[in-house]
Amino acid sequence: DARTDVYAVGATLCALLTGQAPPEALRPAIRSDELVSPRELNLEVTPGLKAAVLRAMQTAPDDRFQTVTEFRKALHDSLLVRSSALDKDAEPARLPEPIPVDQVHIRQRAVPASSSVPLVGTIVLQNARRVVQLACWGRDPIDQIALSPDGALLAVAAGARIDLYDVHTQQSVRRIETRGRTASLGFSADSGTLAAALQSSVQLWRVHDGQEIAVLHDLGIGVESVIFAPNRDTLALGVRDHSVRIWSIRERQMMAEFLGHSGIVAGLAFSPDGAILASGSYDGSACLWRVRDGALLGTLRGHDDWVLALVLSPDGAILATGSRDRTARLWSVDDGEGLRTLGDHGAAIRSLAFSPDGSVLASGAWDGTVSLWRVLGGERLAVLAGHEAVVQGLAFLPDGTRLISGSRDGTVRLWGPSR
Repeated sequence: DARTDVYAVGATLCALLTGQAPPEALRPAIRSDELVSPRELNLEVTPGLKAAVLRAMQTAPDDRFQTVTEFRKALHDSLLVRSSALDKDAEPARLPEPIPVDQVHIRQRAVPASSSVPLVGTIVLQNARRVVQLACWGRDPIDQIALSPDGALLAVAAGARIDLYDVHTQQSVRRIETRGRTASLGFSADSGTLAAALQSSVQLWRVHDGQEIAVLHDLGIGVESVIFAPNRDTLALGVRDHSVRIWSIRERQMMAEFLGHSGIVAGLAFSPDGAILASGSYDGSACLWRVRDGALLGTLRGHDDWVLALVLSPDGAILATGSRDRTARLWSVDDGEGLRTLGDHGAAIRSLAFSPDGSVLASGAWDGTVSLWRVLGGERLAVLAGHEAVVQGLAFLPDGTRLISGSRDGTVRLWGPSR
């Protein structure tokens, strides 16, 4: 019976996607509502692939695909065509010819939970529980931190100044005076420009000599968040009047304004290609925007209080949000689906960061703790204690060997796996 072959292929794909053995096809106790969705165990599984695999594994043969050819087409559509839900106006993708199901290769995460490859010195699933403090410096209450994309410099804002530190030596290399207290801080993609959001303006400096190169004025009642687009020439601003504004640095003028929140916009994150912008607000929601035309692609609701932090995974597929309700949530960027909630942190979450491989999420809380979470399973891997006040910022080095945290207790701390 071809439907038995369909089940066998579906069960094999499920095992490849999740790393768990599938249920036996002939076990009569299994009902379709008891099948574990592969999407719950592997967040890279698209909704279409999830639906195809679960249909192939239905207990009743009549509920499965009736032929392998039918199953193959469903797999072809789900694996080779990325969801267009976020860009319905995009030019349709050109599809390659269907390939035999026995030649389909399922892409797995670079660091699956079952991997036995030792990655000494890198913060990954295998050694997250061995992360310890390696260094600590600073003295004045920290408002914000930002790590340059090349991993060489750490910007630390405290009061009306920003200190630039060499990450490897922890020595200060430059001090920049600001026009006020910094609410948000960010580097350009090439690490050459630094931007700071102040009360009602944004200052920009050349990193190599600290020279001020621009000041953006007339930004309403105050700017709460700032981030560079990947193209370096564009800034996104989260404003206290509930708007998100896109500014051209070269033209010194606003290019677009996105309206959709009913509270202060406290956090922003661009997708790697700059096509999608995520915003988090005191209204408890996160919004996904298409940058080229300002279309609101989705409003993600689930938090019971202010969204204070958000970050996109390195591949842009997952959005993490942190809230004053003491939880972090993971969302699918493709369809806005809530993927899971990461426990009660015991205090409001102020900062978030993904590890470079996307397998670990770090969260910084108001009680001074930093938690490390397994993204795929949602369990807490470790709690890093040491700070005595809210953790204002977190950043992983690009090679994943270190995690940096900055706190209102006046210290910057460097964390890494113990040897």
